[in-house]
Amino acid sequence: MLSAMLKKAGHQPLVLDYLIFPNIPSIDDFMRQFEPDVVGVSIFSASFNESAKVIETVKNYGTPIIIGGPHVSIYAEDLTKLGADYIVKGEAELVIVQIIENASKQQSPRFIQATLPNNLDELPFPDFESFYDYKNITSYPLLTSRGCPYNCSFCCVSQVSSRKWRPRNVYSCIVELRYAIKCLPKLQNVEIMDDNPTVNIIHFKRFLKEYIKSELSNRIRDFAVANIRADRINKELIELLEKAGVKHIAIGVEHGDGEVFSLISKGETLGDIKSATQLIKSSKIKLGCCFIIGLPADNFEKTMMSVKLAKELDADYYYWNMLAPYKGTRVREWFEKNGTILRETNEPLIFSGTSDSLCPEPYAYSNNFSPSELQKAFLYAMLETDQYKIRWLKNPLWLLKLLSLTVRHHTFSSFTKSLLRQTMKLPKCEVVGCERRAFWRKKGFWLCFKHARMEVMV
Repeated sequence: MLSAMLKKAGHQPLVLDYLIFPNIPSIDDFMRQFEPDVVGVSIFSASFNESAKVIETVKNYGTPIIIGGPHVSIYAEDLTKLGADYIVKGEAELVIVQIIENASKQQSPRFIQATLPNNLDELPFPDFESFYDYKNITSYPLLTSRGCPYNCSFCCVSQVSSRKWRPRNVYSCIVELRYAIKCLPKLQNVEIMDDNPTVNIIHFKRFLKEYIKSELSNRIRDFAVANIRADRINKELIELLEKAGVKHIAIGVEHGDGEVFSLISKGETLGDIKSATQLIKSSKIKLGCCFIIGLPADNFEKTMMSVKLAKELDADYYYWNMLAPYKGTRVREWFEKNGTILRETNEPLIFSGTSDSLCPEPYAYSNNFSPSELQKAFLYAMLETDQYKIRWLKNPLWLLKLLSLTVRHHTFSSFTKSLLRQTMKLPKCEVVGCERRAFWRKKGFWLCFKHARMEVMV
């Protein structure tokens, strides 16, 4: 979006996205070849360290540096030593051109509070043609609205894109997707990335109906929606999502204990969540449920209530996340009064199930939920819902690390049960007469403990 605003004003932007294309040339290569007048860096909490390295590299060239993005909107005052000349808070479309055209090196960083775009239809479509290697982009993020009026205790959206919900014209969204298909020859997937697309359910259903009518689903292989509230889900919405080609829906359950759940102030009930999951399970759409471990008033026993609810909901997959108390949230205020903040979110957020961190270190804890208990609860929840996918020979080191963690945190019994459950779901070895489970299957090769030489399927 920022690139589109700059291009409209006559500037020549180049966008480098190392999350999409990690193997493109280095920052040094681009600094020497493109010779930018100004460099902007969008910072997310999950990739803060990588962004800091980019800034360190750019500083060697004496080029003015602007930083912005979600992390900056929350932690602007903590980033003065990062080396940026301008620190921009909020959505920067309406101020980016003025900043760029007047940018220069500063002795100390200048803070800029961006003006909130109220009419999103006045903004140009996103400019993905300015991305390096843009013709290989396969996924497209679509915004049908911005902002969220709700005030969940752990959420920092209000600081990033405000509590003011601002919808776009649904027909404009369809035109944007048609434009994207023309510009991106390898586009296969579209995901709606709104903070809360179902604030006005009539608006969202109208968009889905126009998307279905447009027959864009014939060109888009996978259509997804990032955030849907449980209390907005009904039979009509599920039918529309199915027709649009949505294959997965993840809803925020957050917690299974009534007291902990009530302190979140989601504006919905556990009954709403159970009803929504039943509707989703009755369709062909796969269900995902998101939980948070370590919320205010949480403890190990209450987290077991979340595990119990997760099993009751019987989702296709789960996200177990260690609480991150972002600044400016009510959760943060609670831990400052009733607990201990161990570290800030300028360390990478670790998402559940990743091989590089099988059990993340807590960001904060209270007297009722120690760091060790938090990690034990995380391990237990992951194991009891089979979210550690057992990869026997594909990644034995990963398995050994997991085994070591389960022994240390006394969750070995859950590890064993998860292993057995997943083993029984594996396909059988197809060697004639063999009844054992095949622990590895790839391109016609089967491997079980009995047939260690890998028999070829005929």
